[in-house]
Amino acid sequence: MIAALAGQRIEQGHTPVVVSAPMNVVRQLVMDLRELVPTSTPKMILGRPNFVNPVHVREWVADHPDSRLRLWLEAGCPVVAKATKELQEALGVELAYLMEDAIEVAEGNVPVHTWALQGAGDEESEAEDLYLRLKSDVGEEAELILCSHTMLAADCRLHMLAGAGVLPLEFGTLIIDEAHQLEAAFASVYTGTIHLQALAGKIRKADLPVNQRVMLENAIGTLKGRIAQSWSAEEKTGTLEDDELRVLEDSIRQFVKHAEKLPRTTDRTNPAVRYARKSLAGARAILQDALGGKATVQVGTTPALAYPTISVGRANLRGPLEYLWKRAHASALVSATLYLPDIYGVLTAHYSRWVLSVPKDRAHFMPPVHPEWVVKQARLHLVPTATAPDDSEAWLQEVESLVRSAAESAKGGTLVLCTSYATVNALAASLSDYGDCVIAQGGKLSPAACAARYRALYGQGKKPIWLGVGSAWTGVNLSDDSLPPERVGEDHMLSDLVIPRTPFRVKRSLTTHRRASQLCVAELNETARLLKQGLGRLVRKAGCLFS
Repeated sequence: MIAALAGQRIEQGHTPVVVSAPMNVVRQLVMDLRELVPTSTPKMILGRPNFVNPVHVREWVADHPDSRLRLWLEAGCPVVAKATKELQEALGVELAYLMEDAIEVAEGNVPVHTWALQGAGDEESEAEDLYLRLKSDVGEEAELILCSHTMLAADCRLHMLAGAGVLPLEFGTLIIDEAHQLEAAFASVYTGTIHLQALAGKIRKADLPVNQRVMLENAIGTLKGRIAQSWSAEEKTGTLEDDELRVLEDSIRQFVKHAEKLPRTTDRTNPAVRYARKSLAGARAILQDALGGKATVQVGTTPALAYPTISVGRANLRGPLEYLWKRAHASALVSATLYLPDIYGVLTAHYSRWVLSVPKDRAHFMPPVHPEWVVKQARLHLVPTATAPDDSEAWLQEVESLVRSAAESAKGGTLVLCTSYATVNALAASLSDYGDCVIAQGGKLSPAACAARYRALYGQGKKPIWLGVGSAWTGVNLSDDSLPPERVGEDHMLSDLVIPRTPFRVKRSLTTHRRASQLCVAELNETARLLKQGLGRLVRKAGCLFS
């Protein structure tokens, strides 16, 4: 439907047509658009997170010389995955250094997702050169441009700050697939997050004078201690003028002061040192914003390892989103979860309109489409537990029993959608007798790496069990695309789904916190949307039956 709409708008002259979607969807759209609109070559803008920095790959390979990644690196990090090969062919450009290919090649618990290209210190990276070259190839004459939600948000910010960006200033047509994820992309672009544990490591690697290093380490150490002591169980959101957060101000000022004059970096500076210094400069800029008193600040700890973090940014995205809609002559927002039940149980998209700041006079609500196969192909089993979902040993034992029951009767793989890393780790320990068939997301295993391992296990004839969390609820498509349409009923790659607990208060962004403070049903709406997305991991194709 998205591809057909884009083709129609191009034929009618409403160009440029910009299609925004999550990266896993963009790739499929490129294939569909090439088939439906053969006269228009799609241009695709990849973001830095879609590339790996070869500097990090070389560092890892140096310690693991027998890894398959060494051969991939020596070959120039070419496309190797089926999906990226198809993408390269469809775009007609040579690709390399793609994150998806690194995940395909990597074995075991390799921290591939930490190697993403970031811009800071990456200027001489081959991957950075390719990223910039692909970005410059878009051109003003492009009729059809595809990009991720994050790239669209970053482009809006560039236009608002500097008056120029990667995309054209005006769109003839803007089509946004998976539109429920757009606000989260804008929130991430307008929020800077500092992982204090990683920042402490950057201080050690930056080759600083002793006095400067000691002062910065002391400031970060104090911040880490206060955050871990006061907000390890639940994050705190506000400004540094709030009484509770004011205790952090002195340490933040110390860091900002002593990170102001970093040693001069030259072309001869070691790349790792240069990268560390630029990371420190970036952290200083984020904390400087916090001291301004206007930015919203959120402190807490990471879900998996309880490392202290500080996020600083905008809690109100109305300005940037309204600017986006002004750039487009016409827009179409598409998603299976834009419509949510109101207090009377009637499906409406008014909450989504409010979240995305769509002007009331431009909003037109189309009737929701519910194909029969969407509601009839899955069998839902409601199994209440005797124990409240409190992460107690008794509750976890009940969940373990349910997962075992599902996995043993499953025709294929099983996805368990959890709401915390604590649940993932506890279940992984209790299901250890399943061996490598259990995939516990977290730590070195990113969602993309989990999906790659899941597919590999299924390809070996095994029945994988993925203990997922976070983006596993929304960004995963575990369909067997190798099967022809007439054999879709044989697709058992994902045959069973287990949701132990309703995903209440899972989203913790600055914008989510602001909405919850303004609208009492905001958190219920966010929970309903995420639950629908979770169920959607199973309902992927007509003709399949699942539990």
